[in-house]
Amino acid sequence: MKREMTRSQMARIRFGRGCWLALALLASAVAPAPAQTATSDWTFDLAIYGWASGMQGKAGAQGVTAEVDESFSDVVENLEMAGMAGFAATNGRWVVLGDTFFAGLGARKEGQVAKAEIDSNVLILEADLGYQVGEHVQIFGGVRRFDLDNELTLTTGPVERTGEGGEAWVDPLVGLRWGVPIGERGSFWLRGDVGGFGVGSDLAWNALAAIGYAVGEKRTTTLALAYRVLDVDYEQGSGADQFLFDMQIGGPVLGVIFRFD
Repeated sequence: MKREMTRSQMARIRFGRGCWLALALLASAVAPAPAQTATSDWTFDLAIYGWASGMQGKAGAQGVTAEVDESFSDVVENLEMAGMAGFAATNGRWVVLGDTFFAGLGARKEGQVAKAEIDSNVLILEADLGYQVGEHVQIFGGVRRFDLDNELTLTTGPVERTGEGGEAWVDPLVGLRWGVPIGERGSFWLRGDVGGFGVGSDLAWNALAAIGYAVGEKRTTTLALAYRVLDVDYEQGSGADQFLFDMQIGGPVLGVIFRFD
């Protein structure tokens, strides 16, 4: 017997869908803000990074709602594939920021009376334009696009119930980056942004604090360690048309930044 789960049949399941956003986005969060006024020449930063994050919140589709409370180990256990990288281009006081992230997740949880199977895919893209307003400060604005697909199957005895849905939306955002040098090779920077404003998400905010250390004779490679929190509150529709993603993701970030002139 197979039927679609409705809101009256709502299931509350804890599952390891950690990479809905889990290792997510934004090399501009990893690439350091300039510590002094830039020259008029172009410089380019390419960041490769991973986010050791846990997740807390709610996700839902077609009336199926799940509580998510997962550690980083749960995220890694259920990750099928992931890729993340970002880009920053600076010329004078102007900076162009970009990022791409994809993760696929498959998870299966079995209890004494029920079994849950989850498949999730997420693609996140971001583009920003910033301007340096002081020796250590940049302001920026841009857009962040979320593209999510989820399928959940709950089996209880002979009854199989499913919730399946996908949603894509774009959040406008505004933010600030602040960075200072530490000695000859070190750096420290902060980044914060807020977006959504009801255009896509009801509200989304992102905050990061990071330190970096330049290695090599030319100091064109920086090892970065950071802590980041991303909070997204998105809900669309109701009943069979419902899609919910109300999630906070946080944890340490480890990245490598390559600079090209």
